[in-house]
Amino acid sequence: MGTGYLKGEFRALGVDFDERNAIFDEALDALPLHWKGEPFSYKGLHFEAKDAIARPRPVQNPIPIWIGGNSKVASKGGWPRGPRAGCPC
Repeated sequence: MGTGYLKGEFRALGVDFDERNAIFDEALDALPLHWKGEPFSYKGLHFEAKDAIARPRPVQNPIPIWIGGNSKVASKGGWPRGPRAGCPC
């Protein structure tokens, strides 16, 4: 996973390019809840989910999250929060 780097893609979707890291952090918080296959609710600054559920539930638990990119953060070994594996690809 990565935050993205092409400003034009963010502009086309109406998403503030400077908010991409905060949006990415929220996704990293919400996805593991979603993958549990049980109803969950999440409210962040950029999106929210109420009683969302993923079916079928993924077989692998936990699902590893590999974060890569060519930013200074990625080149230092990954995203600076949580038990996630960094992959500066």
